[in-house]
Amino acid sequence: MAKSIGKRIEFEYFLDRIPLETHQITSFLRNLLLSNFPFLDEEGKFCILVYWTNRKIGSINPIRDSVNLMFWRGDELADKHNLLKGSNYSMRYIEITKIDDVDADYIVELFQQALALK
Repeated sequence: MAKSIGKRIEFEYFLDRIPLETHQITSFLRNLLLSNFPFLDEEGKFCILVYWTNRKIGSINPIRDSVNLMFWRGDELADKHNLLKGSNYSMRYIEITKIDDVDADYIVELFQQALALK
């Protein structure tokens, strides 16, 4: 069982449970979110990092060959770069296969939009 440090999980424990190829992307995204939104709560569930405030905002879902950055209520976001995928009721995601493909500013912008939703 992961040890809790406040509301943050012990990240090394989480990394031990995901494929090696996705560590770099997962770590980058996590650091990006926590440095820009330090007030977000974080929890590791089934090898997924979930972020919320008073409601779920998004998650980082490492899979075999990529990492999906998920947005609850993603169908309500203005996706000017057309990166959001998915046909679920409201969940949308950005699939990231290489760290060089990450547009950090755009991810921050999308999270800001998601946080602003009422």
